[in-house]
Amino acid sequence: MRRTALLALACLLMALPGPLATAAETGEISLCIVPGGTFAVKRITGPYSKLGAAFGDVVAWIGENGLVIDGRGRSLFHDDPKALPEEKLRSEAWIPVRIDPKKPAPEPAGGVEIHIEPPRLVLRAVHHGPAGEIASTFDRLFRSIPNRGVKYVGPSTHVYLNDLQSTPPADHRIEARIQVEPTGPVDVGIYAGRGAFPEFVLALSTRLSAGKISIRPIGPDEITDGKLAKRCRCLLMPGGWAANYRADLGKVGAKRIREFVTKGNGYIGICAGAFFAAKRIVWEGESIPYPLDLFPGVPTGPIPKIAPWPEFALTKISLDTKHQITKGFPKERTVLYYGGPVLEPLRKGAVKVLARFGKDGDPAIVAFSRGRGRVFLSSVHLEVCLGHDREAIGWPPGEVENPDPEQDAELLRRGAAWVLRL
Repeated sequence: MRRTALLALACLLMALPGPLATAAETGEISLCIVPGGTFAVKRITGPYSKLGAAFGDVVAWIGENGLVIDGRGRSLFHDDPKALPEEKLRSEAWIPVRIDPKKPAPEPAGGVEIHIEPPRLVLRAVHHGPAGEIASTFDRLFRSIPNRGVKYVGPSTHVYLNDLQSTPPADHRIEARIQVEPTGPVDVGIYAGRGAFPEFVLALSTRLSAGKISIRPIGPDEITDGKLAKRCRCLLMPGGWAANYRADLGKVGAKRIREFVTKGNGYIGICAGAFFAAKRIVWEGESIPYPLDLFPGVPTGPIPKIAPWPEFALTKISLDTKHQITKGFPKERTVLYYGGPVLEPLRKGAVKVLARFGKDGDPAIVAFSRGRGRVFLSSVHLEVCLGHDREAIGWPPGEVENPDPEQDAELLRRGAAWVLRL
């Protein structure tokens, strides 16, 4: 492929519409967890103007190694061009890729190599206007740090939301991100390990932080080391694949979580996280033992009459509006269902059923105490407003014919506040 074609493709990759484009559309600052992934990366030292050529090198290397591009490219800038001579500036060109896990990773060449990126906590906002003026948006991000209980750990990142070459400067849209870390324990640690769907981690973190609930990503090692309580007051296990949670956390991780909750902390489980909360589950008719044993029942799913797995659908739930979490809400809501369980307890009164599928159907959302702690489980995805969030979180991949008519994030935040005793 000729160099001019490579550069054109690199610019196209940076301009692809993707996750977070809508969430910060107004330029407002938000805190969220950006999912990790596998990237082809080239690091350079020199003028930032060399980055376009670096993207071309990455695209060529990807093609030569038979890899598949898996999203929009991003640029990382490590230094302040006002503080260093341009020949010392450090920057990086990243393009997400899919690789076959059964094959060895391709060998680095020409300065390009594979990099596995963990989830990151970031402050971000969309810059509207000439790319050369983006410093003002980064300045706003840095000035917001003291009010958010985080510290800057770097680097700063640009994500291009349209093609800078074909778009008038006044219409440039660039997402500015700065990586941060909490300065101490947070309200909710969101599990972002294997099995957690990245799109749902992103949505959950955005929804909770918008409600002034402090967040951080949590990995399996941060649970199994027994220090979870020093990191957060509540653990949230998101939608995804509960079998991976079981495999990576095992009996040790389950014991740590159980101790964490019974000693006065909280647990929130959404979909897969609700399955994971039990001692035994039933998935597609198969009974499977699980180690956590928080929920006094057997989560059973999926529910084919709503949506056969792996399909998803909007469905109606009816709320018991007498509980602190649901008080003041309409008695009926439309929510996203995507493979979640029926949450029927084994004995009456063991949990408070907050919502049922349909008018008087099976339990969909429950809350209960375990020891000195509290647990909130939801079979349905309260963090996603189907159709309206497609650009913001990158899911689902196609257009939605019948978008969700209402936002359910406040119900999620109420559940978190109840668990946290806020």
